[in-house]
Amino acid sequence: MVKKFILIITLILSINISFANNNKTADDIRKQISEYAMTYLDTPYRWGSKGPSTFDCSGFVNYVYKKKANIDLPRSSYDIAKIGTAKFSNLEVGDLLFFKTTSKARISHVGIYIGNNKFIHASSSKRGVVISELEGYYKKTFKWGVSVVNKKKWRFWPSFFTYRTYYPL
Repeated sequence: MVKKFILIITLILSINISFANNNKTADDIRKQISEYAMTYLDTPYRWGSKGPSTFDCSGFVNYVYKKKANIDLPRSSYDIAKIGTAKFSNLEVGDLLFFKTTSKARISHVGIYIGNNKFIHASSSKRGVVISELEGYYKKTFKWGVSVVNKKKWRFWPSFFTYRTYYPL
């Protein structure tokens, strides 16, 4: 019994050590999020779609964050906007940007900041996934940004650990 226990502990520790060596910085993850998002440029928009062949705005953000950072975000832009601390300047690559684009008094659109005053998002059924500037319409409707990936070292844990989903805020 003791031998089995020691064997199991040794196995768990060896798995943990191998995954700990895959540490990446938050900046690495942010860059990967941005680059991966851009591979979906021109993907068609469909309301309620979670990808990968069609997306709505929150489905796009969810898909990219799950694939590149193993983060499960809430499903709607309204609910995603409730996480983190709002920031209005000093946006970083990979930050989520929130917009109020309807007459409703709530967030209705989300995109991913890619730097140089630009963001990528699933825009509309006419445009699909596009890169837009934070100017004109989007500057007027922009409400705040949120950093979901923080400055700490990032760790990818095996899927059997219960704390896979991590909002490092």
